[in-house]
Amino acid sequence: MKGLKERLAAQEAIGGNDTPAAPSAAAAELARPAIPTVDVGIQGANMAVMKKLAYREFDVARIRTWKYHNRNPSWLQRIEQQTLTNSIRESGQHTLGLVRAVDGVPGIDGEIVFGYRRSEACRKLGIKFRATVVPADTPDTECMALMHVENKESHDVSELEDARVYRQLLNDGIYANQTALAEHLHVSQGYISRLLSTTTIFDYDWLLPIIEPVMVDMSVRTAAMLAAGLKDPRKQRAMRNSARTVAEKGQSIAANQ
Repeated sequence: MKGLKERLAAQEAIGGNDTPAAPSAAAAELARPAIPTVDVGIQGANMAVMKKLAYREFDVARIRTWKYHNRNPSWLQRIEQQTLTNSIRESGQHTLGLVRAVDGVPGIDGEIVFGYRRSEACRKLGIKFRATVVPADTPDTECMALMHVENKESHDVSELEDARVYRQLLNDGIYANQTALAEHLHVSQGYISRLLSTTTIFDYDWLLPIIEPVMVDMSVRTAAMLAAGLKDPRKQRAMRNSARTVAEKGQSIAANQ
């Protein structure tokens, strides 16, 4: 618990003087969060507490995205992004992002854990981005739990976006295995395994330009079919030829094709 108190003190120094309520012992044992996990919804509560915390205004040019951020850049080309930008232009940014402070990197003050689309809207409008701040030593596992909750509250991050990040977290050893990841995010291991089984589609450079623009809308079922086809040399050759044709003609495909 001492470590938690030190993190909260650091958060006050960075972001202001508002201190969130102390977490339960169980929540502290789960992630030892800078913003208590029990308060931000890992157990099913909502993210309203985020709006009560002190925030900082960032120059968007001085923040970067967190390594395990899951938003695909294709979101920026969608009508939802224009709607968000218009809303912030007219009414301001009312929903805070979350930024982990970055120390010792010239020109960088923090990295976005969530709120990427909001930050890009602010960038386009030439205004500061508002975000709650957690200390630079906040563990990646803790940031992941907070991003996971925010994503489930917003209901618009695709399963394939999650799948790619889950694989990266496991490959980098942030979680020891699928069981540890599933337990920390309070989802079933079967669910994690099902998503990870699709991620071989990201291993083919010739396929990525076709997948990236549509992966936000692509179902796990479609991704699983692609992954299965890649295992068959003949089907893979046919897929490669089709991908080449699409690329040469500048065509686009639907997420379920």
